[in-house]
Amino acid sequence: MKLLIRYIIISLFIFAFKANGQTPLKHLSTGDILPYFAIPDQDGKIFTSKDQKGKGILIIFFYPKDNSNISTKQVVGFKDHFKEFEEEGANIVGINPGSIESHKSFHQNNKLPYPLLSDKENIAINLFGIKSTMGSLNRETYVLDFTGKIVFHLDSYLEGAKHAEEALKYIKSQD
Repeated sequence: MKLLIRYIIISLFIFAFKANGQTPLKHLSTGDILPYFAIPDQDGKIFTSKDQKGKGILIIFFYPKDNSNISTKQVVGFKDHFKEFEEEGANIVGINPGSIESHKSFHQNNKLPYPLLSDKENIAINLFGIKSTMGSLNRETYVLDFTGKIVFHLDSYLEGAKHAEEALKYIKSQD
């Protein structure tokens, strides 16, 4: 029964996006608009993309797996530059298909000042069109402006630390 309900919900999301002219699995890039999604963070609190519009710059990064070497570098890179991002008015969220429990542990162990979203159903992953490389989720970072438009995109699978540095460099270049 739960599987049927999940299937119906996912089908409704797909139908809603097709009805709005957005096709799931289209790889989003610069100029595209932030799609609507609502998924839980490491504490089970629902994060809604719609609520982020107009609240400042939004950085969304996708990473393959909690506690893997390169993913940890990527996640900690955003933590290491968090004050600088904050000074620029940027909010940060990380997303992968890991469980809430895995994210909670990873979040606590690394003392992260921003949320990690658990996309077990691949809702945001599919809406952004994030593909897989060598069997694991691609490592991608998006910077969105106040209107929800993607203004910067980085796809770099093997260079986790580069994501925070390049996003910050882009944001600072816009001053």
